[in-house]
Amino acid sequence: MKKSVTLIQCAILLLSSTFLISCNSDKRAAGNIIDIAAAINDGRVVNLSEIAGDITYIPLETTDSSLVIEPRGARQSFIYENETFYTNSRGVFKLFDKNGKFLRSFNRKGRGPQEFTYGFFDAVDPKSGNIIVQIDYPMSLIEYSDKGDFAGKVVAPADSLFKCVFPNLAKIGDNRYIAAAFNACKDMGVCAYIFDSLSNVVAKVPTPKIEIPDLESDEVVITDKGGSETRENNIKKMLNLYFYMFKNEPRINISSLGYILSINEDNNVDTLYKINLGDYRITNANREKAKSKDAKLISVSDMLLETENQIIFKSVNLKGLNNDPLVSSETKPMYKWSPVMFDKNSGKVTILHMPENNSMGFKEDLKGGPAFMPKSVSNDGKTLLGYISAMDLKMYVEEHDCSDELEKLGEKLDESDNLVAVLVKLKENK
Repeated sequence: MKKSVTLIQCAILLLSSTFLISCNSDKRAAGNIIDIAAAINDGRVVNLSEIAGDITYIPLETTDSSLVIEPRGARQSFIYENETFYTNSRGVFKLFDKNGKFLRSFNRKGRGPQEFTYGFFDAVDPKSGNIIVQIDYPMSLIEYSDKGDFAGKVVAPADSLFKCVFPNLAKIGDNRYIAAAFNACKDMGVCAYIFDSLSNVVAKVPTPKIEIPDLESDEVVITDKGGSETRENNIKKMLNLYFYMFKNEPRINISSLGYILSINEDNNVDTLYKINLGDYRITNANREKAKSKDAKLISVSDMLLETENQIIFKSVNLKGLNNDPLVSSETKPMYKWSPVMFDKNSGKVTILHMPENNSMGFKEDLKGGPAFMPKSVSNDGKTLLGYISAMDLKMYVEEHDCSDELEKLGEKLDESDNLVAVLVKLKENK
């Protein structure tokens, strides 16, 4: 009898838990939709003061050994964490303090066991300050201290798990790592593995139940004799996964296919945000039509920044729906990408129109500077980082009405000076 009561209690508890989970899921689902489709006609110039309380221009110290190349490209090779600026170019790391003073540089490229021949830098461990370098072959992560000392290396699990995979790895906590594992030749039902520092798989991330882009079944290749022939393309589908941390919480970014996922401490994956493109979504059925720059379809890139109160999509291709296209000097449309901002509190989506001709981003109305386009965000989601060349800032200040502080800075700058870092302190929740 006692056993029967226990079973009944368990059943009631299970039903109650299911009900609670369902209610919580419904409540979350109501506020986790990023509705870009509904905002297609809501584009406007957005003042930086709407999301930020302060902006600071910090010239990086100029010496023969401290010069920094503009950190272009998708990778976040310019990071501000723990009051330190981290930069990387061609394997050379250069660090500056919060005031722009040059601290040191080091180069760990090489063929030694504690070096790398080719790798990507796009993360800093906020706890240790260690620099994290991703190596594709073999799939691994190397950490270096902020002084350049080797701090450890973690290798992804067995190669057999990563056949026909476009590699991407990340550190997502203490002794927690994740690697993309979607098999582009034959979907095996797994899109990522979570593993420990000993390369032991501790969890599998199932492939989301979403439409994954089909690739061309055949491809034309150049033969050794200079001719061409058609061969079957073994790569059938494309699912690119990117990983980032927000307040030490891991995220899986597949925004190009409409989702941002979260991973909890038990390695369970949940949908954090779903991106709604409505009738403007690109599918396998209309993919050929989407190749036209004037198609009324939307393509979302995976370049995004999550802050405490916003998610900023740095590049959304609105194609024929964009009524504020970036233009060239001849005033002809160059391309039709626009940043898009999602307010995590109100749920409002805003398409950012250009604050100035040929300049994307936010209108810098705090000190009257040039348009601000963030490059990266701090782990706590409270600070955005951008940059501008000394020459560009100097010319802008000379031609525009800026704050006294910015005008004085412009007068001091020389065309050959190092980059100017731009720190934006975001408003916090009240």
